[in-house]
Amino acid sequence: MLLLTGCSSDSGQALGLSGEAPSSVAPSSVAATANPTERSNPSDDEPAPTGQIDEPSPESTQVDAPATASDESRGDHSADDLLAEQESEDPLVDESSASGIRVVNGCVLAPRTQCKGRDLSGANLDGVDAVGSRFLQANMAGAFMRGAYFDYSVLARSNLNDISAMNAMFLRADLNGASVRRSDLMAADLQAATLDRADFTGANLRLASLRGASITGTIFTDADLTGATWENHRPCQAGSIGRCVQ
Repeated sequence: MLLLTGCSSDSGQALGLSGEAPSSVAPSSVAATANPTERSNPSDDEPAPTGQIDEPSPESTQVDAPATASDESRGDHSADDLLAEQESEDPLVDESSASGIRVVNGCVLAPRTQCKGRDLSGANLDGVDAVGSRFLQANMAGAFMRGAYFDYSVLARSNLNDISAMNAMFLRADLNGASVRRSDLMAADLQAATLDRADFTGANLRLASLRGASITGTIFTDADLTGATWENHRPCQAGSIGRCVQ
């Protein structure tokens, strides 16, 4: 009673006696203010993150093992395959592979072959394509090389005695120091070949082409050069035995 009678008119206005209702506070705001640390729980439909990354299953990461050489048929070997095996294998004399590539005493008769020091004496090399190959110091005595291709090949210091090489190709070949005694090279192409210090004693070089060949110290004793084209591009006349008569 004493508090009501002791209030001034100003206090009455503060208590809403002026006729205006005091502003109300929303219940939700009051609840938020009353419990500032309270948070709503996450939805039951959303799983809480675990911080782990799914790893692929073993089935998804399995890689097929590459095929090995044992899985391949030897009949599918190419010339390059045979060349790679040339140093590790010693095939039988005059063997033919399933792909048709000829092998003689371990020498694969194909372009760019490596047959240094091989024994190919008396072998049948007619028509073979051995362009760019190496026959350094090889023994090819008495071999048949008619119509064969030895362009850009190295036959330096090789034994080429008594070979039959009619129409064979030796364009830019290296026969430096080779022995080609008594060989038949009729109509062979030796253009721009290196024939320095080679021995062509008694060889048949009729109609052969030696245009642009290097013949420093080359021996042509008793060689038949009739109709051959000399290194100066001029033909050798009849009677050109042991030298080119122009």
